[in-house]
Amino acid sequence: MLGPGHSPISRDYEGFDQVLGFFGTLGERSVGTFRATLHDVVANDEHAVGLHSAEAEREGRHLHSRVALVLHVRDSKITEAWAHVLDLYENDAFWA
Repeated sequence: MLGPGHSPISRDYEGFDQVLGFFGTLGERSVGTFRATLHDVVANDEHAVGLHSAEAEREGRHLHSRVALVLHVRDSKITEAWAHVLDLYENDAFWA
């Protein structure tokens, strides 16, 4: 999975443990306030796109971000994921 941007949490995450760890980091940095709300999913046999909003509180700041998560699927398993954030600058500043 690609964590977008240039903040300290922005990098490629490989495998189940690293991706799960990424979401754990979001929870830690937001003191448990991180929430993703799914709006819609569009999918076929090879790809799925999930549209969601992400919200969190951190150090007196609030994040409300719109995200498109593109999943690549092979043999019924996710092989790659790309996260596309609407406002990358806001996202970077919040998680920095």
